[in-house]
Amino acid sequence: MMRRRFTVILLMFMLLLPCHALCEELPDAVLTLCQAAYPGYEAAMFDGWDGGEYGGQYAVLMHSDDTRDNALLIVERAAGESDYAVTVDAPNAVLDGVLPDSLYIDNLDVLFYRYGDDTYHTEKKGGVWQHISTIYGYYPERGQRYSVTSGIADGKLVYTKYIEDENENVLDTIQYPPIPAGDAFVSSMLPANFDIERFILDPADGVNVRSDMCGGFLSDGETLQNIDLKPCALAMAVETADGKHCIRVCEWNGSAYTHTYESAPYAGEIALDAYHAGDDQLSVWLDFSDYVTLVRTDGGFRLSSFNIGNAETFYIMPDGILDSASCTFGRNDGAIYGDLPDLSLDSLDFAAIKSTLDNPAARIDGSSYALVNNPDPADRLHLRAKPDKSSASLGKFYNRTPVRILERQGDWTRVRIGCGGHALEGFMMTEFLAFDRNEKAALACAFPQLFFTDVYYSGGVPLLKSPNGKSTGLTASPETKLFVLGVVGDDWYIVQLRDGSVGYIPQFVLFEGNG
Repeated sequence: MMRRRFTVILLMFMLLLPCHALCEELPDAVLTLCQAAYPGYEAAMFDGWDGGEYGGQYAVLMHSDDTRDNALLIVERAAGESDYAVTVDAPNAVLDGVLPDSLYIDNLDVLFYRYGDDTYHTEKKGGVWQHISTIYGYYPERGQRYSVTSGIADGKLVYTKYIEDENENVLDTIQYPPIPAGDAFVSSMLPANFDIERFILDPADGVNVRSDMCGGFLSDGETLQNIDLKPCALAMAVETADGKHCIRVCEWNGSAYTHTYESAPYAGEIALDAYHAGDDQLSVWLDFSDYVTLVRTDGGFRLSSFNIGNAETFYIMPDGILDSASCTFGRNDGAIYGDLPDLSLDSLDFAAIKSTLDNPAARIDGSSYALVNNPDPADRLHLRAKPDKSSASLGKFYNRTPVRILERQGDWTRVRIGCGGHALEGFMMTEFLAFDRNEKAALACAFPQLFFTDVYYSGGVPLLKSPNGKSTGLTASPETKLFVLGVVGDDWYIVQLRDGSVGYIPQFVLFEGNG
């Protein structure tokens, strides 16, 4: 596997490298061997040394003007020997039609060649040139960059990401899970077998699949379709022995794979989209027309959005479905609340959720939910600790706040606001709740449309369990897509995140925007 020291070595030598070879002349004996291996080609780039009695070593890039093909050769002469020999013939290890920006081989048996920010490396150990490893460099905004190294270690393909500042000081390191690889794949990383066109340098762009990858996670008769590598997991699109498809995820705890779970078998096609998915997301194509996104939760991955035919998008919440076509920023107009099938990946049935979304208003049972419905949309409804107007208020809530019905007690209804471990429970007056399907559909949302101030825009603010209380361990930020459900006095907002968590944040972190 490539070590970090090679990056330092590379950077030192890149300062010295011109576009072509460092050595002034290619020995006739070396050129003759190269032309014999590739008749009609010319030595377009080369680098190396001839140390007389100490031997010699050259890397030569052969190029054909007729076909625009390129090939990489390593030609060597051992100490005390007079004749050179081709020790590496790598016809696919370099790109065709374009020359590398640099080519370097040193007398420590190390070879580098580079295209832009992408660098390929191999070294000789025990008289044998080892598997090719890579450095991929990318320069994002705000003075930071990242580089990703890849290589073979213990029979596995291993990726490591380095987050760096503008001076290339390492700020953070991410070690991706090792991808099991069979003997054929490991052999394909040797210089003579390496195919630069098929190998993906950055796992964020996806990992090219070979037939013998991930064998330990596949059963007899199953075929690996493609891979999406996350810091916490290895995700695979798999064709099962009976021709169906599923998404299978193997959890990684930083040192070992812990457990595996998967979606229900799907009769259509499934493919992972690694390029558009973040480190905490899985993006999935169904039949190459419908697009599904899952987000990372404490228990694994959970369905978060569903795009039907690249036209209509539904955001999936723990307590309902939000139709993007009928809602605006910060409001839940068009949201349908009710009991949904289990949306965690290990029990997710893509076919079932797809049929549900064909007509969600008719297919989702909303009888377990009511919506806050004040006669005056500017008014807000108290959540009381007890079924009594004089009881302590836990907050006042805007119209269309969804509440799960726990128990109806005449003038009062015991309700829960939010889902999971961060929810509020109390009592609301029954007359100010909408229970009927049609009444709920017609009810307009009164949530204020607020934005994070510049101070809190990038980092967000902790979500608290109560005003001035302890943190829930969650952060409210623009990325969490929060709803402002209600207020407590003049100092606190009650907000709900897309994962269903409800808590409190100070009012001063949000404002109405600049028009």
